[in-house]
Amino acid sequence: MQNSGVCWKEDISSYSSRKDKNPRLGIATYYGVLKYIIEIHYGIEKKLVIF
Repeated sequence: MQNSGVCWKEDISSYSSRKDKNPRLGIATYYGVLKYIIEIHYGIEKKLVIF
């Protein structure tokens, strides 16, 4: 069995309206499923992983 689901929590700032000058800090949660994982190697010690 394989579980490829992911959950990412991110700190965000948001406004209640256009006129609002005070941002509210909060956490947004994103859910998804991994379809591809790409790993790029740059030289011997450098690599980049893309989900």
